[in-house]
Amino acid sequence: MQAPSQSKSGLRWRVIVTILLGASWLILRSVYGAVQGPVEGSFAAGQVEDSIVGYSFSRAMANGLPLTIMNWTIMTILGIVWLTYLFGAKKAAKAAAGSVAPITALVLMALGTIGCGPARVEQFVEIKPNETAYVIPLEGASQSGQAKFDSVQFLEQKKVAAKRISLGLRMKSTGRMAWDYEWIPTDRVITVDRAPITREWTANPNTGTANKDQSLHMQSLDSIPIHIGATITASISESDASVYLYNYGAKPLHEVVDSNIRTYILGELTTAFAAVNLAEGQKDKADFFAKAGAGAKEYFKTKGISIDYFGIEGGIGYDNAQVQASLDQKYIAENDKNVAKNEQAAQVIRNETAIAKAQADAKAASMFAANIVALNAKTENEIKLTLAQAKKIAAERWDTHLPANVIPEGAAFIFDLKAGR
Repeated sequence: MQAPSQSKSGLRWRVIVTILLGASWLILRSVYGAVQGPVEGSFAAGQVEDSIVGYSFSRAMANGLPLTIMNWTIMTILGIVWLTYLFGAKKAAKAAAGSVAPITALVLMALGTIGCGPARVEQFVEIKPNETAYVIPLEGASQSGQAKFDSVQFLEQKKVAAKRISLGLRMKSTGRMAWDYEWIPTDRVITVDRAPITREWTANPNTGTANKDQSLHMQSLDSIPIHIGATITASISESDASVYLYNYGAKPLHEVVDSNIRTYILGELTTAFAAVNLAEGQKDKADFFAKAGAGAKEYFKTKGISIDYFGIEGGIGYDNAQVQASLDQKYIAENDKNVAKNEQAAQVIRNETAIAKAQADAKAASMFAANIVALNAKTENEIKLTLAQAKKIAAERWDTHLPANVIPEGAAFIFDLKAGR
């Protein structure tokens, strides 16, 4: 059995150890709280590595593994220190019964201090298959400890195609007491949406992408304001995601297209149309659009954007309605003139066709008439030949006697023979 003096001595040093451990925990937690952000943030960025061991360790560190180890270590030491005392000899325990209650309260207070405060709830960010994600630590040294937007090469190393990222968290003090704190992220997940987008910049709010006039407004050399609709399709390739993020940050692609790319194209078209009059602009608008689209495609590729298509939407519109009316009248007049010319040319062709037809008919009639005369002459000749042959045969066979019972009374003799000869 322990003597009362020994029991009091053991109680005394246990109290001292408890106080020292409590003070150490407060100091260590304060020190770790100062470096928790950059430490856990840097490890959170390591979750993008294609390694099971590396991912597991990075996730554990990002979720406060050092703080957890420190808490449980102190609680284990306190448990060993006081459990050996509380479950010691009964006599020693009874001798110190009057002091056990306050000491127990002190231990519970220390344990409560360690365990109090809001629970640390793990936070996740889901990354879609069409997105490229980057895990960027928010705190740390400017050169070595912090992940920052310092180069495209760095972003390329920090990107991941599709995964669920666990954010690192640290305590942020919100009051004077040890349990007055909240958990805040130590890193940020930035995603780049690579899905293609199409924008239609039209004058009619009911046909374009936005409910407003988004057509491209310009002016010709002869100071006639015009506007033209356009359509564009753009996307971000996987290999260009880091370049895009470096140039435009987390700005959505459709906003970049509607602002940066639109401004570039409008500038190119404005310069082109301002150098020619309206008639030439109407004729060359397709070439102007093709050149502006090719220039934008080449330039914005260096910024991480692929322009898949750019072209005219509809025709040229005019800001002044009178210009359109004048052009309509001019078109109608030109059209009527062309119609008259075409009709005149058609009439000439019809007249020439009629003359040619008449000449052909006359020639055919002449040939037909000539054929009729020849045919009649041939027929008459054949008849004369037949008659001559018949007279010859009759003359050869006639015996000078006439058949009175054959020839009707009053009928003339055939073959020019007279009765009584």
